[in-house]
Amino acid sequence: MDIINVNGIGSCDCIGDFIYITGYGISFGTALAIAISFNKHRSIIWAIVHGFFGWFYVLYYALFGK
Repeated sequence: MDIINVNGIGSCDCIGDFIYITGYGISFGTALAIAISFNKHRSIIWAIVHGFFGWFYVLYYALFGK
């Protein structure tokens, strides 16, 4: 397994034909939580708070948020 730097964004683990890139940024769960929260509450503060919880807020909203 070779680990190389990818334009200063993180590292790249190359395994056969597959490339896994790990870097910095927000996860899909965080982005989804922020979008759901802002759509429901229209508040940037609540969107940041719910974004911190990520997938936990998404699951909570899916079960109890309607």
